[in-house]
Amino acid sequence: INDQTTAIVALKSGKIDFLRSIPPKDYLALKESASAGDLRTNSINEFGYQSIGFNLNHPLLSDLSLRKSIAYLIPKKKIIDKIYYGQAVPTNAPLSPQRKDFFDTSLNEYNYDIKKSRELLKSNNWEDSDNNGVLDKRIDDQLVECKLTYHYNSGNKEREAVGLVLKNELKKVGIELEVIGLEW
Repeated sequence: INDQTTAIVALKSGKIDFLRSIPPKDYLALKESASAGDLRTNSINEFGYQSIGFNLNHPLLSDLSLRKSIAYLIPKKKIIDKIYYGQAVPTNAPLSPQRKDFFDTSLNEYNYDIKKSRELLKSNNWEDSDNNGVLDKRIDDQLVECKLTYHYNSGNKEREAVGLVLKNELKKVGIELEVIGLEW
């Protein structure tokens, strides 16, 4: 059943016996309603992960300091609590923390730190010279604004919500982020 809502209705009505990979909000609602009926829920830690990737070919994102500045603006705890309803754990690599045999605990963790983000931006000459709310700097003798795009697969509500959270966080330091859904 392609539609998640239809699949959950079918599960509740007994038309199907099993459903996996239920979005966190729906899973918690099912878990609550399961105590009143024949429905049973169980969760396991998956080996999957969600990540935010940077296009290193993008003229602005080829700059490591800008990517670090953005990394300090990602509110992992807020995303886990508000979007994944506490049903996730943070990771510092494109690898599930469940894979302890491969997981490198020495990797630098970029915890949310707006002050550090601003310091990195300032030290790399990003400023709002025209007072329009968007950072800019001279690159090859042209004034370039710090405007980026976040793409997600249409219909994925969690990834869309992450994009909107990021848009708000980046705006706090003067980075403009456009959130665009694309067909997968």
